[in-house]
Amino acid sequence: MRLESQKQCDLLNELYVLLHHYNNFFMLSVRLKEKAPDGARVTRKYHAPKTMLLDSTQVNRNVKRILKHRYATLNPAELRRRIQKR
Repeated sequence: MRLESQKQCDLLNELYVLLHHYNNFFMLSVRLKEKAPDGARVTRKYHAPKTMLLDSTQVNRNVKRILKHRYATLNPAELRRRIQKR
């Protein structure tokens, strides 16, 4: 697909930013945290996207602080509305 105007490019770039925030902060992760037998069933718990990064020892404290601040300013319902509007 070829973009015909700068306006189209700007809209697509804005959509990418919105999708980035929505996917990285609010979508469920598939990384398994724990698995426990519960009778005949197995209960699985998964990491939340933000906790995997914040629990990591390889991430700088300043980066964690910035991510926590960004998370506090985001509204998942508003992000979703803005994504669907585009």
